[in-house]
Amino acid sequence: MILQEMLRHLLVKNWNYLYIFLSVGIVLWVPIAASGGQVDLVESGGSRPSLIFISGEIDESVAREFYRISDPLDDAIVFLQSPGGYVEYGVNIGAKIAEKRFSTAVIDSDCASICVIIWLSGERRYMTKDSELRVHAAYRLAIDENGRTYGEVSGSANADIGAFLAIRGLSREAIRYVTNASPNEPLDPITPIIARLLEIDYILADSGQLLPNSGIHTPYDVVQLFGDLYGLSSHCSQFLDTQKGTLNSQSKFILDEGLKSYSLNLIQDRVQRYSINIQNDISNNGLVRWCLLAESRVRGAGFDSTVYGPSFDCAKSATRTEYALCDSKDLWAMDQAMASLYFFFRENMTSDLSRNFLNSQRRWLKSRNMCGSNKRCLEEKYHIRLSEFGV
Repeated sequence: MILQEMLRHLLVKNWNYLYIFLSVGIVLWVPIAASGGQVDLVESGGSRPSLIFISGEIDESVAREFYRISDPLDDAIVFLQSPGGYVEYGVNIGAKIAEKRFSTAVIDSDCASICVIIWLSGERRYMTKDSELRVHAAYRLAIDENGRTYGEVSGSANADIGAFLAIRGLSREAIRYVTNASPNEPLDPITPIIARLLEIDYILADSGQLLPNSGIHTPYDVVQLFGDLYGLSSHCSQFLDTQKGTLNSQSKFILDEGLKSYSLNLIQDRVQRYSINIQNDISNNGLVRWCLLAESRVRGAGFDSTVYGPSFDCAKSATRTEYALCDSKDLWAMDQAMASLYFFFRENMTSDLSRNFLNSQRRWLKSRNMCGSNKRCLEEKYHIRLSEFGV
C-alpha cells in the first residue's frame, strides 16, 4: 500500500468517535522492512496514538520487528492487511497488543487466518463494511502417500488459538467459528453482522463517521426473542390477552432474519442454552412470572407483545389509579395476569371460600387504589398480590 493510499485510511481515536486523519505534517513515516511481511510505523505527536501497519505474511521477522517498535509506545492503532501466516507468531503479536491495550483496525482491506486473531486481540476493534475478514482452522502441511502436499488440521495450534481468545473474552461460539473451516474449504467470513452475532465487539467506521452496531441481534438474542414470542402465543394466553397470529408471525420473522444472518448450527447451539435457562426460570419462578418477563423483554426489543391494555376497559376509567394503569404499559400484563388468576381461583372454590376470596380482593383493591397515580407503588402492590396468589 503506497503512502498516499494509507494516509487516506488513517483513523485516530478521539473519545468514542473516529475522525479521518489527513495531515501529513504531524507524522513521521518510518518503513521497517521484514522478510515475508512488513511492519510500518507512523509516529504521532501529542496525545494522538501512533499508527502501526502490518502487511504481508505473518512470520518470525514480522513478530520480532513488531515487538521492537511497539515496546516504547504507550498507545497505538495496529492496521492489518495480511493473508495470514504462522500461528505462533500471530498469537505472540496478539498477546503484545493485548498487553499494551492497543486498538486494531481492518480498513477496506483483506485480513485472513491468523491476521483475524491479531485483529481480535485489540482493545478496540475497527472495521468497515468493505473490510474482508476470513478465518479457518489452523493447519500444518503434510504429505500423503502419493507425495502430494495437503493441509492437515492442527489440534494443538487450534487449542492455542482457543485458549488465547478465551482469555480475550470471546464467546465459545466465536472461538468455534474462527477455528471451524478446514484447509480444503472456503474461509468463513466475518462481516459486521456476523461479528455481532458472534458477540464480538467492534466499531464500524464509514467515511470517517462512527456507526453504531446496534439493532443486530446476537444468536442468543434471536433464540430468546423467538422463544419469548412463541411462549407468549402458546403458553401465556391463559393469563394474558394476546393475539396468537401477530405473535407467531413475529417469531417466524425473527427466526428467519437470524438464519439469514448466520447458520442454523449456531442458532441451534444457542437453543440448548435457552432451553436450560427457561426451564430454570419456570421451575424457580413459575410460568406466570416467566410470561410477565417474556412480555417485558419483547416490548424492550421493540416488538409487539400484543398486550394492549389492562384487564378493564380504559374508556370507563374513573379513578386516578385506573388512569395510571391505562397509562403504563409496564403494568398492563401484571393487571391482566392478576385478573385472570383471580377469576380462575374463584371459579374453582367452594362458595364459602369464594366469598372470602372476594373480600380479600376488595381489600387489596382498596389498598392498591391508595397508591393513586404512583406507578412504583402500583407495581409493588401487584407483585405482592401475585405472590399471595402463589405466583
